[in-house]
Amino acid sequence: MMNARGIKFLCVCSLLVLLVPSRVLAQNTVRIIEPDDQTTAADVAAIDTERFELGAYTGVLSVEDFGSEAVLGLEFAYHLNERWMLLANYGKASIDKASFEGDPGFLASADRDFEYYGVLGGFKLFPGRSFFGAKKKYQTGLYVLAGPDHVNFAANDSWGLAFGLSYRVVLTDWLTGSIDFREHLFKRDFIGDDKQTLNTEFKIGVNALF
Repeated sequence: MMNARGIKFLCVCSLLVLLVPSRVLAQNTVRIIEPDDQTTAADVAAIDTERFELGAYTGVLSVEDFGSEAVLGLEFAYHLNERWMLLANYGKASIDKASFEGDPGFLASADRDFEYYGVLGGFKLFPGRSFFGAKKKYQTGLYVLAGPDHVNFAANDSWGLAFGLSYRVVLTDWLTGSIDFREHLFKRDFIGDDKQTLNTEFKIGVNALF
């Protein structure tokens, strides 16, 4: 017969057999808490398959030796790829008399229209994105522009050079906006003064993508 010590030993062993697996199971059980998915996908306005832009712009044109006047124009752009584009534009501004002109002035009314047109090449220096709130982000790019420029002003009709910078934003899949700073460099003969002139333009435009 099993004595009291043996019975006690058997009880302890049985208790260990029951407790050890439960403790091991408790230690190896990992509770995974998954956070609520609160991320919201931002809508990206970008140029996808569209390659053409057509629109209008307005701004200020400062003509050397004269003043600064409002300018209006039309613009057409073709995107060769993500970096390069070709841009054609036409602009016109009516220039007031210079401070040194008297009455009736040195120029006829028709000669006071500053008209230009040209074709420029554009290279995207800095591609990027702009954010508006948590759900909207826009594809942007800073372009450097340069190309031949034809100017008609003050009875002068000559070719020159246009160059500058253009900051462009894709607002929607069919609409873009642009802010441009340009220089129109051309040779002008005015009251016996034949010189190269630098005429500064600042403009804001809206274009349709297609």
